[in-house]
Amino acid sequence: MKQRIFTTANILSVTLIILGIFVFLFIHPFIYSYIGIIEQGKTNIRNTKWDKLAVKYSIFKKQKKFTINAAMPSLILSKEYSTAVEYLKKLEDMDIATARNYYFASYASEQLKDYNKALEYAKKSNDQFREAKVYIKMKNFNNAQNVLDNLAKEKPVKPRVYLYDAELKMAQNKWPEANTSINKFLKINPNSKEALQDKAEISKQLGNMEDYNNCINKLKNIETKLENRIN
Repeated sequence: MKQRIFTTANILSVTLIILGIFVFLFIHPFIYSYIGIIEQGKTNIRNTKWDKLAVKYSIFKKQKKFTINAAMPSLILSKEYSTAVEYLKKLEDMDIATARNYYFASYASEQLKDYNKALEYAKKSNDQFREAKVYIKMKNFNNAQNVLDNLAKEKPVKPRVYLYDAELKMAQNKWPEANTSINKFLKINPNSKEALQDKAEISKQLGNMEDYNNCINKLKNIETKLENRIN
């Protein structure tokens, strides 16, 4: 009887230990994610150290999917492009990569000037704007124009068609046409940093220094507001 009680107690102890280890392994990565969220709430800055630790200690597929999905936008913002691409490959190995993951990986590859990979991921992201952007970077103007022409057929026309058309015309040194397109976009999105940067470059090329200075000043004001919000 004592032997049976002892054995049962041992089994219960071992079971509880195994359960405790499993629970720890399961929640361990999410502890780092939680720390990152708390720190961001206090500083308004995302520290990717916590995201990377969360990914590192993720063992199960669902853990990795959650932690990598949480990490990729922060990696892009902090310009850790190689790590973002590395994480995409981890998701591919587990056959759980999504269109959103491919979008981020395409952007990261573009910044790394790996345009072939950027185009491959862009197509897998099912985002034609991303595809057009990569074609422009590759100086494949015909394909870029074809993609934008298809997007322009959609009604109502999405504002980004004008933005990307402006950037295509800039790459082709067609500055007056670029100016027409960027003005259409800015009429809808007057505070877009990307568009204002494009407008500044276009204005400079056209010798319109008043518009150039207006864009530069507006960009400085936007940056100041962002810095004040962080502080």
